[in-house]
Amino acid sequence: MKVSYLQLQSGPVLPLCEGNSFTYDFSMKALLFRSLIAALLIGQVIGFVVYATSIEKAMKYEPPVSGDEMDRMQQLPLRDVQAELHRRAVPMTRWEWLKESIHYAYFWKDVAAKSVVPSVGVFIACIWVGWLERRGALRIQRESSLPY
Repeated sequence: MKVSYLQLQSGPVLPLCEGNSFTYDFSMKALLFRSLIAALLIGQVIGFVVYATSIEKAMKYEPPVSGDEMDRMQQLPLRDVQAELHRRAVPMTRWEWLKESIHYAYFWKDVAAKSVVPSVGVFIACIWVGWLERRGALRIQRESSLPY
C-alpha cells in the first residue's frame, strides 16, 4: 500500500493512501457535524461568560419583598417605593450573585439568549475554515495525482 502525506495550509500532516484505511474525511456532512458540535459547546461557554461578566452591580433586598408588600407598594408614589427599596438594598459581589442566580431558570434562559450570536459565529467560522482546508487539500491532491 502506497502512503503519501498531505500538508494542509495551517494544520497537521495527514496521511493519504490509495485504500480507505488512512483517508481523512473531507465530506461536507462530517464538516457540518463537527462545526455544529463546536458551535454548541463553544457558543454556550461564550454566552455564559458574557452573561456572568455583564453584571456590574447586583442587589438583593433584606428582608425580601413579599407579595403583600408588592401590592402595597403599587399604591405608593414612585419616590416612596424607590426610597423603601433603596433602604433594603444590599450590594452583592459578582461571585455571590452567580452563586445565588445559577439555580434559577431565568439565569439559564438569559445565558441561552446571550449564546445565540456566538454559536452562529463559531459555526460559520468552523465551516469557513473547514471549507478552506478542504479546498486546499483537494487542490494538493489533484496536483499530486497529475501525471508528469
